[in-house]
Amino acid sequence: MPILNDIMDHRFIGSARRRGREEGEKRGKRIVLGWIGQRFGPIPDNIRKRIEEMPASRVEQIALRIFYAATLEELLREPARRRPAAAAKKRSKN
Repeated sequence: MPILNDIMDHRFIGSARRRGREEGEKRGKRIVLGWIGQRFGPIPDNIRKRIEEMPASRVEQIALRIFYAATLEELLREPARRRPAAAAKKRSKN
């Protein structure tokens, strides 16, 4: 078993590590909400709740797009899924 798994299973260290990760994600979401408020003005409660409930990976995507999104709606829009390269090449040949 990898060492990290052993640590995460540890009664004290694992729970402290999980709490730290959760606190870090909450803090990151507060920072992103602050940026959104600075850029777009007051954040509606439904949008705030939506962001607070998002997985950290999605909030990270939003944080990266905050500098070039023109509107709050554009910022929160789900990114388009990319087609695999093979499918894109096949379509371009037709």
